[in-house]
Amino acid sequence: MIDTHSHIYLPDFVEDLDEVLERAESVGVTDILMPAIDFDSLDQMERLSHGKIHFHKMAGLHPCDVSTLADDFEGELHSLCEQIDIVGVGETGLDYYWSKDY
Repeated sequence: MIDTHSHIYLPDFVEDLDEVLERAESVGVTDILMPAIDFDSLDQMERLSHGKIHFHKMAGLHPCDVSTLADDFEGELHSLCEQIDIVGVGETGLDYYWSKDY
């Protein structure tokens, strides 16, 4: 089983990460795709490891973070997408729940 959208790398999961991963493994999760929400996300994703679950990084930019980025955020996003270990793109900007500004 594959979880196609998880932000398990965020600080919210630090305290119970081992338990979360154990539960995921127990129900058959073998792969977790992790869309980035900003340019710091990839570093956070690097810290994850598990013996039976494989983590896959996705480039992305959450709509709420667009206004806080450098002028060349499009160039930075393109450079993220070119990294060899990026398997896809997530958080593509259609999350109108948070904001419709960007």
